[in-house]
Amino acid sequence: MGHLLMVESWVGSMSRLLPRAIREGGHAFTLLTRDLHHYLRSAPDGAAHPLLVARNVITADTNDTDALLPLIDRLHEVLRFDGVLTSCDYYLPTAARIAGRLGLPGPDPEAVRNACRKDGTRRVLADAGVPGPRFAVHEEWAHLARAAREIGYPLVVKPVDLCAGMYVRRVDDEAQLAAAVGALTAFPVNARGQLRDSAVLLEEILDGPEVSVETVSHGGTVHVVGV
Repeated sequence: MGHLLMVESWVGSMSRLLPRAIREGGHAFTLLTRDLHHYLRSAPDGAAHPLLVARNVITADTNDTDALLPLIDRLHEVLRFDGVLTSCDYYLPTAARIAGRLGLPGPDPEAVRNACRKDGTRRVLADAGVPGPRFAVHEEWAHLARAAREIGYPLVVKPVDLCAGMYVRRVDDEAQLAAAVGALTAFPVNARGQLRDSAVLLEEILDGPEVSVETVSHGGTVHVVGV
């Protein structure tokens, strides 16, 4: 039986399904969270939240990874973890850093950081020679406006650090660009209390069918799950 360290979780179905899957697989987990009530508010009526089947529930500032790592060292000495996971995008880099520090299986922390930042992903793909849209990353409005004119409208505007499609917008002119950038500026902290990066990613718009290829990589081999 493995003992897993779960660093936060999504709220809702994933916070219920993942603990059940861990338990049904014959494993146990310790939950590390900055606010347990963030999850308990979504518990099914009349039932205990599945996260409470955790072997341990430990409260710590999961938003401060540098301060968190020495605590993880002490916890590992006592509790002995076999793996680290999270189901929340915002804590994937933290989970990767913890696994790397403890010498546990996991992806490269720098690769995870780039995968969780839209600008990082663009730069890695560009450096590898993978074809893609023209793009620019800036913080100041004057630089953004100039880059938008150089790339040409319409554009796609993206925050560099929010998950999924949050605040991703198509803009057709400078007025729409200003509105999109203003909306991002007015959202300085994400839903988990993490201070956001003020950089904005501009991308050339691409027309065509959207194709999503879902894969799992293990042991150096990429397995296609579905297209």
